Order: sequence, then C-alpha cells, then structure tokens
Amino acid sequence: MTEKFDITRLGAQGDGVAETTSGPVFIPFTLPGEIVHAARSKDRGELVSIEKAAPERIAPACRHFGICGGCSVQHLEPVAYRAWKRDNLVQSLRSQHVEGTVTDLVACAPHTRRRVTFTVRKSDKGMVLGYNRALSNEIVDIAECPISVPQIVAALDRLRVLAGMICMTPKPFQMVVTATDTGLDIAARQSGVPGETRRRVASDFVLRENFARLTVDGEIVLEARKPSVLFGEASVLIPPGAFLQATALAERTMADLVCRHLAGAKKGEAGLF
Repeated sequence: MTEKFDITRLGAQGDGVAETTSGPVFIPFTLPGEIVHAARSKDRGELVSIEKAAPERIAPACRHFGICGGCSVQHLEPVAYRAWKRDNLVQSLRSQHVEGTVTDLVACAPHTRRRVTFTVRKSDKGMVLGYNRALSNEIVDIAECPISVPQIVAALDRLRVLAGMICMTPKPFQMVVTATDTGLDIAARQSGVPGETRRRVASDFVLRENFARLTVDGEIVLEARKPSVLFGEASVLIPPGAFLQATALAERTMADLVCRHLAGAKKGEAGLF
C-alpha cells in the first residue's frame, strides 16, 4: 500500500523528509518540493512514483544510482547540492555552539576519487565486486563509477579476476584500491590466506596487469613498484590500504588553507611547533 507525501527538506544523509502527524518520514531519492507516492514502513519510505518533480531534479550520472548504496544525491543539480552540503556543516557546528564563518563548498569534479573501498564476494556466477545496497548486505556488482578516477574504473574487470585468485572465504571481504603515481595499490581485507600456488598466480597477474602492489590482510604478496603519491613537491610512499584524502584537490585545498593560516607564525609561537 502506498501513501502520498509532500517532501519539505533534505535530511543529513540525503533522504527527502516528509512531515506527517506521526513524525518525519525519510524517503530516499526524493527532493524538497516534490509530491511522491511511497510505501511506508515506520519512519522510512520506499519511493514508488513521483507525482510532482522538483525543478532541481536531474538525471543521475551513474546507471547504478538508486540501487548501489555508494551515492545518495546524484538526482540533485550541482548548485543546490553544494548549498545542501554546506548547510549540513553549518547546522552541525551550530548544534555544538561553534561560531564561525563557513565559506562556499569546494566541489570535487567527477572522475577524481582516487581511493575506493569495494566489497567483494564469491558467487555461483563468479566474483561480485561493488558497493552495498543502502541499508543492506546485498552487493551491487558495478560496471561503472563516475566518481572514481578512470584508472580504477578501467580495472574493474581485472580486479574481479584478481579477487577470485586470492579469495579463500565464502564471506564478503573488502578490497581497498588506491590510484597512486606508480600504479594501483590493492589491499584485500578478510579475504582469507591464499596458499603458495594462489599467491604465485596472483603475483604473476599483478605483474602482467601492471599493478603496483598487492597486499592481503596486511602482508605484501607482491610489490612491483612502491606506491607513491605526490604531496606538494614531496613524493610519499603510502602504507598498504592507508588513509588518503579521497581526491587530490581536497588534499591540496586543505594543505593550502593550513599553510595560509600559519604563514605569519614564528617557530614556537603559541605552541604551534
């Protein structure tokens, strides 16, 4: 059974929010100003149809949007999206009584995310590699990812093959893939311990496909080249699966902000150094 809802705002997680007599109902993939029909379960709703669309609604960039849980607001046009993201920060700071000026959001372009964490699982039809469906353990097998750098997207099929070579568990596991200056750095977590034969086969595959490094549960299986990333003028070697700002622009922007803030500081001043 479906109900009609008027969407009044976007929640912090990107769900459209309808105010009802029994409290707010959160309906993914809807926008403020829309009239929608949805199947309700307590405070959640599953979108069935849109009676009146918001003018800010656009066609999503990815064919998997709405199924894959990786993105939640691709249906919102960019200017409105940036305003919503900025307002999220403003409201969070305000709730903690933090005063200050919040400038405009620095937007990162599509195809620039250089570090992604895929969920992988062995199935009857082969290796499934992608992201979990929202609020679910189901893995959506992906064929594209418009937010990721082309090097990662182009390697999706080869990453599935490699995952099959090292997979020693029927359970889902993670594969962290980082695009470095020297090639893809691949770190598998909880994939099981491959035997010597599988390690050798996987190592040959890594060399043949020109990947930089393969690590399984913290142990380096093969390092053809040391994965490095340029920070300013410094080339830094990164540990397997290490945290890295998702985009190079975000890393440079934050570094520039810190450097500008400290530009007039003297050594030892205010305990900064």
